[in-house]
Parts: sequence; C-alpha cells; structure tokens
Amino acid sequence: MTTEVKDGLRYDAVPWARFHHCFGSGSDVPTLLEDIRLGDDEASGRALGTLWNRVCHQGGTSAPGALAVPFLIRIALAYSRHRADLLLLVGAVARRPHFGDGSRTGLLRAGDLAGSVRIEPSGHPGTWYWCGEPQC
Repeated sequence: MTTEVKDGLRYDAVPWARFHHCFGSGSDVPTLLEDIRLGDDEASGRALGTLWNRVCHQGGTSAPGALAVPFLIRIALAYSRHRADLLLLVGAVARRPHFGDGSRTGLLRAGDLAGSVRIEPSGHPGTWYWCGEPQC
C-alpha cells in the first residue's frame, strides 16, 4: 500500500472485496472507516463497534483488519473522537489470536506457533499476501 493511499485515505485503492471477515466480504470496511472519521459521536461509535466486531471477532482477526490498520492509525491521529478505542483496535488486530493468553509472552507473540494451520473466515489458508501492485 503506497503512502499516497494511506495518507489520502484512498480506501478505493484497496481490493477489500478480495478479503473476508467472519461476516463476509471486507467491502463494508471502507464505509465503516469513513463513518468513524466523519460521523457524529453516536454514529462514529456505532461504526467503530461494528468494525471491531467484523475484523476482530471472538479472539480471531481477519485480513480486512490488517488492511484497515494504516487507515485506523491516520484517523486516530487526525481526529480525537474515539482515539483510544481506535488504537486499541489497532493493537488487537496486530496480534495473533490470544484466546485468553494475556501473558507477556502471549502479548508479544506476533506469529502462529510452528506447525499450526490458520484458516481465514473465507475458508482459505491464512497465508494471503497483497502487495498492491498490478504485477502481483
């Protein structure tokens, strides 16, 4: 993802529909991000709760959450509304599913345990990669 895409909040430059959360296609994520950024306190909070449930559901994270992180950071920095909650979501999406492991080792673990298999909500192996370039 280029700096121009991230800094310009160019959600349209990300192929959201190619990545799924446990409720379906990630194509709803850009609207939620924009509602968080531009909505009043109530609408913004509701959109944040919905986004959290979509990308960080029941201890697991999904690919659209990883793609949303650069936008979440920029929204948190530019807009004081819900800043702490936005950064908490960034942290939750950035770490592997913890399923109750709140130890220092568990919090610092960034990858899956050796030999474990990870399946995305779409049913595909969790080894996706998107570089954002046409040749990929």
